[in-house]
Amino acid sequence: MPFPLSADRLAVYAPFQAILDAQPALERLDGDERLYLSLLQHLLESNVTAPESIVVALHQNAPHQALAVAHALCGAAGHIGLIDVHRITQDIVRSLRRNSTVDLDALYDLENALHDAETLTLALASILPPPPPSPPLPPLPDGAESVQKLLRALDDRNFASVDLYTHCRPFLAITYPEILPRLDLDMDLLNFKDAATLLAARIGKP
Repeated sequence: MPFPLSADRLAVYAPFQAILDAQPALERLDGDERLYLSLLQHLLESNVTAPESIVVALHQNAPHQALAVAHALCGAAGHIGLIDVHRITQDIVRSLRRNSTVDLDALYDLENALHDAETLTLALASILPPPPPSPPLPPLPDGAESVQKLLRALDDRNFASVDLYTHCRPFLAITYPEILPRLDLDMDLLNFKDAATLLAARIGKP
């Protein structure tokens, strides 16, 4: 299966290739750059205190907790392509498994790598193509005329009122929002008489 991003789009990531290997993750995401950026941001937000958490766990004589933090970050960083974060956390994991301790310089390096990655996400956000526009909202019904049809159906206690109300509700939400909660309740209870009275009092009969 060909890679879904063009060479021009891949070139966007070239300036960051020393700290970010984006292509494997983008391939798994079918080239969805916005989703990739979102996952990258989520990873960093979730691990911003990882170095501190490792230190706290070691001070509490809980190297297994420190290992769990480092191992989770290592796996996530490798999966998403954060080269420095992955390399540093690999070293931290090895140290914790071997000696149940970590060199403070490694934690300092990890803090810097996470900061660099955060700066990277800001740069990526500024150069990615804009998201596609939201689909247009469905058109409102033909306003007052449809509401008058609804009112006549309510007066007749006609069950067609239910479908008419669904059709008219977007228009009612804009033009008569103050009565909408009560109308919703009356229609849910099939209380056509009270709904007709409320609507007629607000808009008048034809």
